[in-house]
Amino acid sequence: SDCATAEVHRRMSELYGEREGTRRTTNVVIQTQASWGVIERVETGKRVIRLASIQIEDGALIAWLVEAALRSIGKSVSITALPSLPILFPFAFTGSLAYAIARSDALMLRNEGPGNQVVALRETVLSVP
Repeated sequence: SDCATAEVHRRMSELYGEREGTRRTTNVVIQTQASWGVIERVETGKRVIRLASIQIEDGALIAWLVEAALRSIGKSVSITALPSLPILFPFAFTGSLAYAIARSDALMLRNEGPGNQVVALRETVLSVP
C-alpha cells in the first residue's frame, strides 16, 4: 500500500498538534523507516510505499518480540491477532508462533473459550529471603 507524505504529516498533526517539531519528527521517522528498508520514498519523496515485512524465523527472537509487544501494550492478546499488531511492524513471523511461545520462559498460552488461545506474560513469583 502507499500514501502521500502530506497525509502522514496531516495524521501526525491530528495526533500530536500542529507544531514544527511534529513535522520535523515525522520526516525523521519516515527517513528512518526508508533506511530500514520497510518503506520506499517515491515521486521525489511525496509518496511512500510500504515494502515487504522483515521475516523472522528464529523462535527465540519471535518470543522476545512477542514479550516486548505484550509488555508495551500491557495486556494479553489472542494468538490469531498477534501477528497483525501495529506495534510489531515491520516484522512478520515465518517460524511457528505457538512453538516459540511454548518454549519461552516469559510467555504462556491459555485457553479463553472454545478455539480462542491467548498469549500472556508468565507471572513470575519472586521469593524474598
